Amino acid sequence: MRIVPLDTAQQQSVASARLDQPRHLSMFNELMARPDLQQLASNPLILSMVLSHIRTATQAAVSAPLNRWRLYHSAMSTIITRLDAKTLEARKGQAGRDAGEYMTLLQEIAFKAHCKQMK
Repeated sequence: MRIVPLDTAQQQSVASARLDQPRHLSMFNELMARPDLQQLASNPLILSMVLSHIRTATQAAVSAPLNRWRLYHSAMSTIITRLDAKTLEARKGQAGRDAGEYMTLLQEIAFKAHCKQMK
């Protein structure tokens, strides 16, 4: 199976279907005016991450420019914080980690993967 990159019209179609607030759609259009983010969003998974970031972004996060690091950090934060309390408590009991420790572990994994790509 091969994932084919989404073109601009497909990205817009997905965004229109998933962003119900006009301000979110406006934010999406502003972000997609940037060639670097539009290229990233051609991947369906990354597009989903962008849309999730837009839906959950606070005013403070909106003021900082979105880049690959912020996008991935936002996605990982969302994944970690969306764990329901029962699951998180069960994981803490088994692994001895809290949400902050999970984020640190994910950052270490991401850094090592990044270093491998640089070689």
